[in-house]
Amino acid sequence: MNAQINLGKIDKNAFKESKAASIARLHLEKNNKIKTHFMEMDKTPNFDGKAMILEGEFERITVEVQIKTLPSNITKSATGELAFSCDTKAMNCVLKNVTFNPVVLLVVDTNKF
Repeated sequence: MNAQINLGKIDKNAFKESKAASIARLHLEKNNKIKTHFMEMDKTPNFDGKAMILEGEFERITVEVQIKTLPSNITKSATGELAFSCDTKAMNCVLKNVTFNPVVLLVVDTNKF
């Protein structure tokens, strides 16, 4: 296709996002105590989906989820901590009471998979 034409495209970031969501889904659901509803290529503001914490087969708590991919060039500090820039929309939703549900930021290291 002609690269000069202005058309929407699927960039590398779209693949990183869907991989991170898939890894997060597999880890959270492995014990059948959490059911996830993560969206791929979503354009919804603030969150990438929800995780339902179950009691038996029933939903007990809904948690809003934001998923971020750990940058590939990140290094650990002398104390073993990781630090990187991250969009703050999800945390601002907590601070401004946009949601009363608990909010979790999941950071996924896609390089290990």
